[in-house]
Amino acid sequence: MKKSVYFAVLTGCLLLTGCATGGGLKKVEGQLLNKANSVLSDLQNTPDENSGLSDGSQKAVEPTRNTEQKEALPKRTEKKLPAEGPKTPVSPPERPDSKSLPKAVEPSASDEAEEQNALAPEVPEAMPSEPDGMTLPHLPELRINPNFLAPEKFQHPLQTSEKLVFMLGEDDQGNYLYSEGAITDGAYDKFLRYVDHYAKTGVKLNRLMMHSPGGMLAEGIRIGQYVRDNNWTTDLDKHMRCYSSCAMIYVAGVNKRMQSGAEVGYHRPYLPGVPDTPELVQQVYQDYQPYWHSVHGDPLLYDNFMKNYGRDEMLVLTAETATKHMIIEKY
Repeated sequence: MKKSVYFAVLTGCLLLTGCATGGGLKKVEGQLLNKANSVLSDLQNTPDENSGLSDGSQKAVEPTRNTEQKEALPKRTEKKLPAEGPKTPVSPPERPDSKSLPKAVEPSASDEAEEQNALAPEVPEAMPSEPDGMTLPHLPELRINPNFLAPEKFQHPLQTSEKLVFMLGEDDQGNYLYSEGAITDGAYDKFLRYVDHYAKTGVKLNRLMMHSPGGMLAEGIRIGQYVRDNNWTTDLDKHMRCYSSCAMIYVAGVNKRMQSGAEVGYHRPYLPGVPDTPELVQQVYQDYQPYWHSVHGDPLLYDNFMKNYGRDEMLVLTAETATKHMIIEKY
């Protein structure tokens, strides 16, 4: 721009010089040359901010506008950041600690107990109440309460069993309660818990099948008394052997069933380690006679095994021979 102004002034001076003919014009020429030199001097002393630009006036304005826009952008951007700017990282929801977890995640002791009750009915602690209008008769006070098993020579498969197990069974006659193992202390209470458990599930039981070498006679008598008073049927299939105190339960059935191959064995109760003196034999006979009568046992059968079959012998009855002493449904 400096150069263009200077040349414009100089050109004008030259034109005037070529055309001047008078003193007046010479004077004007001198003034113009001085003016041109003055303008050139001013231009040289003024910094050229727009050098290198082809359209100075327009380019000088544009940087200002761009600068203003750039300065304004942060303000406009700040207003739109919440909606359009980078998303703020969202913290994942806090995980509940173990104390706030539902009980279903960590089963409680009561839940575990309910599950065990479904699988093992002996878990219930509450004793079932006696049926309305029914009271168990008073059992005679037994002076001798032996834990006696069948003689070993008869080789009962569960001769060394120390536990009585109950379970639910079913055949063409319907449901029944099956038991196997030695009749141990507390067997009667365990028997009642099973009966009560299944009654609550809608299964009313009235038939008992047993496979046992014997055991606690007093417990067996209490189960037998319940069987008689509640009109239960006792049953033995061909795989079952019901000896000693188990046989005292079998005789109590209002109805009795026996399959060919099954066995029921009777012998006189005894006290392990105590000799069978005449006094002891007589006492045992008298102690258990009231029970035998209450379940309508055959007196002749009672006399026979009480007097003639001691701790090392046993009167074994089958489906074929038992009919001499009791009414049996043979199958």
